[in-house]
Amino acid sequence: MIQAYATAAVSIFLEGLFFLLIGVIVSGFIEAFVPDDFFSRFLPRNSTISIFAAVFIGLLIPVCECGIVPVISRLIKKGVPVYLALTLMLASPLINIIVITGTAYAFYDNLWIPLFRTLGGIIIPVIVGFYLKTSYQESEMLLPGFIEIGHESSCRCGSCGSGSGLKVKPFKEKISDALAHTVSDFFSTGGYFIFGILITSVLRLNMKDSPAPVF
Repeated sequence: MIQAYATAAVSIFLEGLFFLLIGVIVSGFIEAFVPDDFFSRFLPRNSTISIFAAVFIGLLIPVCECGIVPVISRLIKKGVPVYLALTLMLASPLINIIVITGTAYAFYDNLWIPLFRTLGGIIIPVIVGFYLKTSYQESEMLLPGFIEIGHESSCRCGSCGSGSGLKVKPFKEKISDALAHTVSDFFSTGGYFIFGILITSVLRLNMKDSPAPVF
């Protein structure tokens, strides 16, 4: 029995690791290369348009539920409104290109399933985005001190939270900073990832005819 749980856990780990790595790499490069005011300058001012834009961006980010977390955390620290970040967090794991393609391949004989899954992955995040926008203030959706976590207090690069520092650093140093943030995000997220794997492996073996998770 223990061997079966271990096999299931390793299988899920290998399935999800690639997408988690994509997430932490994207997060690290956002931190190192994207100025703090970038998103505030280029995001649409109209909240309706921005919510639908967040869902569209979710199509292009091939990460799973675990991998999207460090990306969203970094975007919020870069000034993206929380309701938009959470809209993207809900949409991306459901409707990114890899998931849509994989679902269509798995249900090639019934394309209504990937169609309805994709529509659900669009409609639900949009509803949640509008609800958060109209019902909560930014400060109500963040833990106290969240913006400071992972910046000057614990980052070795010395430019976190400073858009000006990003403009004057040499390219090689930015690459080094991006890799450092990638490693940091991997280990900070990896614990939750492994905990989720342990729970999933138990449920997977104890639920009759449980399908394999789709990342």
